Formats: sequence, C-alpha cells, structure tokens
Amino acid sequence: MKVVSLLSGGIDSCTTASKLAIDGFDVFPLFVDYGQRTVQREIRAVEDYVSDVHARIEKMHTLSTANVSMPFLRSSLVGTVDVEKSTQDDFGTMDSKKVDWVPARNIILITLAASYCETVGARKISIGAYREDEMPPYPDSSREFFDVMQQALTSGMYGDAFEIVTPFIDSFKWNLLTYSRDMNLPTHLTWSCYENLQSHCGYCRNCVDRKKAFDKAGIKDPTIYCG
Repeated sequence: MKVVSLLSGGIDSCTTASKLAIDGFDVFPLFVDYGQRTVQREIRAVEDYVSDVHARIEKMHTLSTANVSMPFLRSSLVGTVDVEKSTQDDFGTMDSKKVDWVPARNIILITLAASYCETVGARKISIGAYREDEMPPYPDSSREFFDVMQQALTSGMYGDAFEIVTPFIDSFKWNLLTYSRDMNLPTHLTWSCYENLQSHCGYCRNCVDRKKAFDKAGIKDPTIYCG
C-alpha cells in the first residue's frame, strides 16, 4: 500500500514516515518549500534523514520536492514576524502559539500531497501530527480537521477514497523519540528550529519542545544548541 508522506525535517513528520515504512507501506516522501526561513536547513535534514532510512528500509522511497509561493503570509516561520525566544513557561498562552502558526499551511500541503498521490498511485497521505503536552493542537492539526480534509479530497478528485494517516496523533513527542530509539532511527539528523542558523537556537518554541521531549523520554539529546 502506498502513502505520500509530508516531511518537514522535524522529529514528528520524519518518525511518522519511518513508522509507515517499517509497517510495510511504500512511502513516497514529499518536502514543500513554502518560503519558510529555514528552508535550506530543513531540506538538508530531510534529504539526510530519508537517505539514511532508505539505505536500511527499502519501503522508504527517494524524496520529491514541491514549491509554492505565498509572500503574503504572516508567521514567524516565514520571517514576517520575529521568532519568539523564551522558556517553557512563557509558551503557555494561545497568543504566543499563534505567532508560530502558518495560516492554512496544512490545507495547502495536504492538497499538494493529494496531487502527488495521482502521480504515484496512492490514496493515503501522512502528516506528522502528535498530541501536544499542554494545549490543544493547531486548528489544522486535529483529527477532526484531517477527517474533513480527507472527505473533501475524496469528493474533489477521481478514484478511491483518501485517507490522512496520523499514527502518532494520540502520542506525545517524547513517545516518538522512544519509538525512534527502539527502531534505531536517525533522530539526530532532524531539524526543529525556527531560526536560520547552523545549529538549533535553543529558545524558539520548537527547540523548547525538542529539549522537553528528550528530557521526558529519558534520552540524551544529541542536538547542538546555540543557547
């Protein structure tokens, strides 16, 4: 069975794609450049990760990429809003979370993935959704949203029904790390930071979540942080 896996280079999407390959799916990884400030760092992480897994798991196919221009976006991830740098406690409000949200991003990415499904003969799409520790998910990262999206794709395209596959949606990020450790996956190759640096900044929301996940998993964090 074939699945198009959206990859950003982070722990969540990479682990999701790897799990599906381990479980026997033919995984077709897709990276989308939508103007994110860390695009070069992300795609390098995806290429390195996919290459490593592909060498050991034949069900992981080679990477494809897509580009979409959205210069009007307002988000810290695309550089039109400053990246917030702080500690775990300071990220506990919805307003702080909205700064890091890219409006309608997952709607666009999933639609692009559906188009790629036509090329490879797939009707399944995976995305790295997981259960967040303290707050509700972003509006386009919930199971309810994915259910509606797969219905829309099924109605709007020829062929069989679509399914958006989210094997870790009820798991915390630290659960993904323990799974990666148990499966000997190259988590050290992933990239989480919102800043365009040579190493992780250590203070953006994603870096803070990454640190916290390694700590909760009881796994030594191999990540190099600037601060």
